Amino acid sequence: MNITKLGIGTYLQLPYFLRRVSLIAGIWLFAGLPVLANAPLRFSQPILIAQGNLLDVSLRLGSSGTRVLELQRALGGLRLLSTNEIDGIYGEQTKHAVRQFQRIRRLDVTGVADAETLQELGIDPSIALPVLVHPIHGGISTDRLVYGSRSEDVLTLKYVLNSFGFTLVENQTYGRQTFEAVQVYQATAELPQTGTADRDTLLHMGFRPSDEALEVLEISQGDSNSEVPESRYVAAIMAGPSQIIQVRREFPEATVVRDDRRGEYISLGQFEEHSTAKDWVDKARNEFRYEAQVLWD
Repeated sequence: MNITKLGIGTYLQLPYFLRRVSLIAGIWLFAGLPVLANAPLRFSQPILIAQGNLLDVSLRLGSSGTRVLELQRALGGLRLLSTNEIDGIYGEQTKHAVRQFQRIRRLDVTGVADAETLQELGIDPSIALPVLVHPIHGGISTDRLVYGSRSEDVLTLKYVLNSFGFTLVENQTYGRQTFEAVQVYQATAELPQTGTADRDTLLHMGFRPSDEALEVLEISQGDSNSEVPESRYVAAIMAGPSQIIQVRREFPEATVVRDDRRGEYISLGQFEEHSTAKDWVDKARNEFRYEAQVLWD
């Protein structure tokens, strides 16, 4: 039996309207095969991590300091976190409280206090800007990392140490090898060999205070001559090039940003003011339902 003739015969017996629809659908599917073959499996999931010059202003497990205190106080005000857990350290109890808040408010339940979660809590997301920033490997939320720590900050520290020739496993654990690598670095740099990545050690490695930290330092020292480095905020849609055509229908100037380590995302523009970038992000989220957030450059 000739299957080709059978298929054509069946097709010709269809009503005219159905023949037109099936032909158009077939052409569309055939034309789209090359794109589908190369498309990522998960279109809407974020692939940008908190490394590099562009930073996700989020608080997460292992973060510490006044930023975490403000988050904990907001959670405590909702009785999601007990008073004795308000200690400025983002531990398991804080993570659990954030997850509970996100679940109740119909947010993505991640346990990470991202920009959207902070906004829902009435907290300005800019409070989560890093304390120190490395020009290549990104920011950290503290100026002191110690043996036994587990956080994204430790991972960033390892990236920096490896750039100096160390061969540390790139994970979030500050273990014995990291401790010894920091000691070797300190000995070579003629710093106290404590094995703790304190502020002096981090500054020697190339970290610099973020805008927020530098402003606080200027006020405390009364130094009006210090120059505050120019900051820039990026309105970003967390998607790859497969969605650029769709995004440009609403945002004609959108561009795909690629980085070997950070992955890909779509930039709607770079802005000097956080509020301006936030307006663009809100538009992308509220009007067009994109997964978008403000990144710090």
